[in-house]
Amino acid sequence: LLIESFFVESQKFVPSTGIEYVNEQFDFSVSFGDEGVHSLAYEISIADVSLGEVKISRSQAFQAREIRELEKLISTLAYPLRNSSMYFTAMQSAYRDPLTSVNNRGAMDKALPREIALARRFSTPLSLLVLDVDKFKSINDVHGHQVGDDVLQSFATVLRDCVRDSDLVFRYGGDEFVISLSNTGLSGALELAERVRLSIERCHQYSNVRMMLSTSIGVTELRETDTAESLFLRADSALLEAKRQGRNCVAHL
Repeated sequence: LLIESFFVESQKFVPSTGIEYVNEQFDFSVSFGDEGVHSLAYEISIADVSLGEVKISRSQAFQAREIRELEKLISTLAYPLRNSSMYFTAMQSAYRDPLTSVNNRGAMDKALPREIALARRFSTPLSLLVLDVDKFKSINDVHGHQVGDDVLQSFATVLRDCVRDSDLVFRYGGDEFVISLSNTGLSGALELAERVRLSIERCHQYSNVRMMLSTSIGVTELRETDTAESLFLRADSALLEAKRQGRNCVAHL
């Protein structure tokens, strides 16, 4: 909204056909209007802290007077962008697990009902994985919590590397994680679960400790009458079934 409002208001002083804003720190970009062959790009910063780049374009070349006017206008964006960046950072922190950098339980509570609604709206499948680190408590007891934290960080990295950009990874709590797989039926979810299981087995070095890790995974697919809670509970029950089967395996319900 900030960039769009700026684009509209700036037309009163310097006509242009398009604007683009890019903030690499937040992996965010937005554009409005149509890109022209002539453009001006401005890096916006406060106290050497980059707030992103704004590019304004149109079909005709900009005149010197217009460039000076644009520079004045662009300078008014700095503090609003800083405030927006601070708000965005705060929102990210609220839904991000600080140890593993994946989404936290609060994020899952918001995202899962939305994913279910989208799956039903477009008649596409949705699957859920619930998984944990086998015998994680003994890792903490024997090697200490620092090694345990390193295990969780490595575990989360494997999960992120295994999923698609459209999938969502959450740390539910402790060593338990959840993966939401959009547009994925049970067979595809089971394939992904097995790929995760094998990838965890290949990880052997944590901090300065060499050990074998494994994971147990519960898998389920969205059903017609499911709520977010019932979907999660069924996947969690499948995880318990994987534990009963001896750990280091995948079970589904």
